[in-house]
Amino acid sequence: MARIFIDLLAAGVWEADEVTWRKPFADVLTALSPGADDKDVPETPLNYLSSMIAVGLAVLSQGTQLDGGSPEDVLWQGTWNRLRRWVPQALTEVVDEYLYVPTQSYARVSDRESVESLIELARNAETDPNAETRAVLESLGLPAELREGVWTLDAPSGVPRKIAAQLATKVGDPCAVIVVGPERACAILRADRTLIMAESQPAKWHVMTLPSSVSTPTSLLAGPDGLPSSRRMVDLDSPTQEIIAVAEKLGVDFAHVTQAVHYWRLT
Repeated sequence: MARIFIDLLAAGVWEADEVTWRKPFADVLTALSPGADDKDVPETPLNYLSSMIAVGLAVLSQGTQLDGGSPEDVLWQGTWNRLRRWVPQALTEVVDEYLYVPTQSYARVSDRESVESLIELARNAETDPNAETRAVLESLGLPAELREGVWTLDAPSGVPRKIAAQLATKVGDPCAVIVVGPERACAILRADRTLIMAESQPAKWHVMTLPSSVSTPTSLLAGPDGLPSSRRMVDLDSPTQEIIAVAEKLGVDFAHVTQAVHYWRLT
């Protein structure tokens, strides 16, 4: 059934704006995975099964985002989370058997590069719980590094506050972020709805509360109206116990964060 679906998608049966194929295709791919009673699946069948799952996921991912919120994004994310444990067993030579060269107007096919990227992501996720976050950030042009619990990024251009807000939004709650630009740095500490930001100029901590569950660091810090008037400001070198407590909750080196903001560097 999965192979038939892949064939039909490659044949362009569904037009460009149709999405009705996504849910049944996701269901078929999910049904491929071995169940709790399927123990000790032989290696060769597992390689073929995993390779078909990898190709199917690559096709299903087209037009979606790993961190998006559309129905198609949510369907893809759920299917990926259920099936990613099987993807590392996929083999390139088997994957090739399920790939097509598009010849029809509405053909939906994957290429080897896309499938290999998913295989690599699944393998990285086995040992790195932040692999998917890294993939999302890289896709957005935000190649941040996680250093001792803090997502750090050198930004040769742009406004550090805006970039830091975007980074904190994508990493999610909880998080600690530092973005260093050519003339200033910005740090964000987020725990639940408490958001604390520090900048080099002026050297202040800004303590804020996200107004609702759908608010984000981007909506709070990078909007056209500037920073919220309700924020509390504290000198960078005189943090309150509330600020220190948030840093401790995040498990980050508070002195390192302060130093990075002061001196515009990450080391």
